[in-house]
Amino acid sequence: MFENNDSEVIGGRDLNSEQYCRVHNIPHILRNAVAEICLYKPHRPITFFKEYFQKLEAEII
Repeated sequence: MFENNDSEVIGGRDLNSEQYCRVHNIPHILRNAVAEICLYKPHRPITFFKEYFQKLEAEII
């Protein structure tokens, strides 16, 4: 279902889950996604998340 990449290494050491989330700003990204879904209350929340993250990814690229 998802890519299974090896652990990310920064500065020659593996990141644990908490470090990985902090480095990639995951809590902020998820808070924003949840805030958006609560604001718009779509009938198809999974589709909303899919489109939200696709748009976010396109902005980064």
